[in-house]
Amino acid sequence: MSRLFIHAGHLARLIANDPQVTAAPVRYRLIGQLLEIITVEESLRKQGYVCELQVKDLPEFGRRELQETVRAVVGESIYISQMATGCRGHQPLRGAAVSLCLGVSLLNDATSVFEVLDIQVLTTKEIERLHSFVQSTMGAQFVQ
Repeated sequence: MSRLFIHAGHLARLIANDPQVTAAPVRYRLIGQLLEIITVEESLRKQGYVCELQVKDLPEFGRRELQETVRAVVGESIYISQMATGCRGHQPLRGAAVSLCLGVSLLNDATSVFEVLDIQVLTTKEIERLHSFVQSTMGAQFVQ
């Protein structure tokens, strides 16, 4: 099971504040809006990464005063299977609502980065359901 985040800033602070975050394999689920698909620099390309995704809070969950983002690298196999060809009939494009399953990877230079393990484009109905769930007592506890 993965921890659910609807605020990109909470997830970004987790990796920044916990040097032991790579000690145990944990998955994180981030629900957000895809801002950019960025070409990676040569050092990341040599390690098998194709691009980097920049994600912010969905407007339905975002706090206007805090627009923090999370960046996550995408390996070649995920890029080909889920981004280039699309998943569930939808290709992740700029502005799309997405659900990212992320892990933390340690690069050759000992830098920790988020790595995309799975990506899904969300429908309006799925966002509405999640919003209703988060507003409930149980949902509020689940995303803390």
